[in-house]
Amino acid sequence: ALDRMAKESRYAGCWDEEEVLFRFGTLSLPAGKSEAAEPGWPEKYHYYDYRERIRLRMDSEDFIVDEGVNRSAKNRGKLIHDILAGVEQPDDFKLSCDMAFAEGKINEDERKRLIAIFEEGLVNPLIKDWFSGNYEVLNERNLLTGKEILRPDRIMIKGRKVTVVDYKWGEKMGKKYSGQISRYAITLKKCGFEQVDGYIWYLNLNEVDKVGVW
Repeated sequence: ALDRMAKESRYAGCWDEEEVLFRFGTLSLPAGKSEAAEPGWPEKYHYYDYRERIRLRMDSEDFIVDEGVNRSAKNRGKLIHDILAGVEQPDDFKLSCDMAFAEGKINEDERKRLIAIFEEGLVNPLIKDWFSGNYEVLNERNLLTGKEILRPDRIMIKGRKVTVVDYKWGEKMGKKYSGQISRYAITLKKCGFEQVDGYIWYLNLNEVDKVGVW
């Protein structure tokens, strides 16, 4: 049938005898389409600088630094508070450090250093007494006032007397820190205690400042 069609004038040249192929007309591309370009590199391409999209929060309280890198005073202070929050007597400190290490909050070097700092502090008879087991200890407990909620690091009660301590890591900040202790002491006095002693323990300096007696 194709050879008969090829003899018609309108199909002239459509029949290829050698390839046994009949060609008629041309294919058209759908609207909006263009013929494929030759393969090669694109003339232009778009990219985004990752720094415009990603921000690392390096000051996060739970950010873990690699070995050999110093933590900020803020993060180390927060870490010390978390560890000491579970400590009433000396043996508790090592257990608390071991737990922080197991949870990935500190590395082995930090664990050893913190234990050494704590043991060095216990050489001071005053600090040793705080962890003697002779007090009723309240760690990280809220004190409610009419205007604010106060949270001393450590309250130690013996009879009608109480000792309140804040732990610090870093440089001394005189009035700011002593003002905190004063507010704790005044609030505790209002609770009915006869005497309140207030202290600040700078662990990294191995120093204790007595703020006052109320």
